[in-house]
Amino acid sequence: MQRLHEEHANALLERHVANNADELIEVEAAVTAAKVVLPGGAGTATTTSAAATTIVVVQDGTSSAPKLDEFGCDVNFQKCLESKKRA
Repeated sequence: MQRLHEEHANALLERHVANNADELIEVEAAVTAAKVVLPGGAGTATTTSAAATTIVVVQDGTSSAPKLDEFGCDVNFQKCLESKKRA
């Protein structure tokens, strides 16, 4: 029974780590977009729009080129499926 609880806790931990990694990628992309727009004298609305658009692009997975594994399968596609399943 203890082994079962440990496996369940490990699975939850892995899911939380993966969710945090996904969120960190989105936040870093949004901050980078805001840093690009702000020095140009853009207002709050423009900065927010740029950050929000960047987050949507990152969530869709269109910002990264396909990465293929040794069998020619798209690694990003699998990661996208896993993140949608977690959501």
